[in-house]
Amino acid sequence: MLRVIALKGDRKILRLRRKLRKFAEILENVYRYRIFITLTFAEDVSDSEASTQLKNYFQWLRDHGYDFKYFWVKERTKRGRIHYHVILFSDTYIPKPDVSGWKGGMSNVQLVRKGVYAYMSKYLSKSSIPGRMYGYSRGILNEYNKMPMWLWDKGYAYARHLGLYFLIKSVSCWGFLKWRYACGAILLEGFGTVEFLQEWFPPDELNGLSSN
Repeated sequence: MLRVIALKGDRKILRLRRKLRKFAEILENVYRYRIFITLTFAEDVSDSEASTQLKNYFQWLRDHGYDFKYFWVKERTKRGRIHYHVILFSDTYIPKPDVSGWKGGMSNVQLVRKGVYAYMSKYLSKSSIPGRMYGYSRGILNEYNKMPMWLWDKGYAYARHLGLYFLIKSVSCWGFLKWRYACGAILLEGFGTVEFLQEWFPPDELNGLSSN
């Protein structure tokens, strides 16, 4: 049994948005402050120099006793100049970067009361740029990064064997899936219980199929 799931848009951007959404969902109500920061550079800088400046800023915060989690996104202006959008989650209010550890140029800071992903996604471009576009604190997405994104939030326990994913949600809902990317789409092949197949495959593809 085969299902084709069309991917609408840039795969790199889709991956970025999915990870940002999950990251924000996990931490949204854990920390007291959700701080949205835009970091700009006074001059044109290379990717490596921009990365160094961002790392130095985070290290400055750590060195001065601030505990936080972060997710950053790198973009370019129409002129090609790099800038960063950063969301910081912290129980301590973090001072404006211009007067703390940010040495690259200017910054803008806003507190986000709720809806971190919806708020930050408004500032994200719809097309990818070369190189690394985003980064985030270690550990937060570890469990999710072990599985394909199309398995996120489905509620299945899973195991991988010989290129197949064995998925189980209940005694009546389990099966096997194999997947791959091709021509801007995800190709899913699978078999399992009727309940399982009804979740993963359109009803018109189930005609004549019996459960295992």
